[in-house]
Amino acid sequence: MLLKQDDYLMDFSECLARHESILRGLLEYKSRRDVVLTLMPPPQMVNGQIVSFLPTRQQMLELPPHLIPLGTMVVSSRQLSSANVEILTRLCKEFKPMMIKHFPGLNIHSISMEPTA
Repeated sequence: MLLKQDDYLMDFSECLARHESILRGLLEYKSRRDVVLTLMPPPQMVNGQIVSFLPTRQQMLELPPHLIPLGTMVVSSRQLSSANVEILTRLCKEFKPMMIKHFPGLNIHSISMEPTA
């Protein structure tokens, strides 16, 4: 276990740094999304129901410079998250036998990323 601890710590610290980057990206996404929502026409009451209307042509032309970075942020967050899951799953598979060997009484839970029905 001591021979592989450097690899483990490097991969794990890389995942932590990537996680922090994802969190900062999501906070930036939230602030940019709020800007986009201010550009859209506000919902209005019609016959007792709240409805929203399509934006005007001018509003539609103002949206792409804001929407393209939002889409890019979503895609990059997904890619970083899936890379983190892959690395952490590999680390768990590689180090679980060693943990069981060195700490036989340790309660180890299984983590699955499979979708539930």
